[in-house]
Amino acid sequence: MGILAMSRTILSVLLRQAVDSGTIKQFFIDYKSIMDELEITDRKKFIVCIEYLTGKRYIQIVRREDDDSARLITLLPEAIDFLEG
Repeated sequence: MGILAMSRTILSVLLRQAVDSGTIKQFFIDYKSIMDELEITDRKKFIVCIEYLTGKRYIQIVRREDDDSARLITLLPEAIDFLEG
């Protein structure tokens, strides 16, 4: 799977998590659990996808937790446009 396709898939999971949490503003994600759910084994490629999504302003990383995998993020409106537009 290429970077764009993988990024879109990751973003779909993030949108579902935002809906589950009831907000697009500041909700926690866990890289490892997303990678496990999507059966992504290449962490470096996953990180490049996250950097792509951040660079495109689809997500904003608000805070990195002590755990290397946990992040507090905001899903930006452009992400929904990208997925559903």
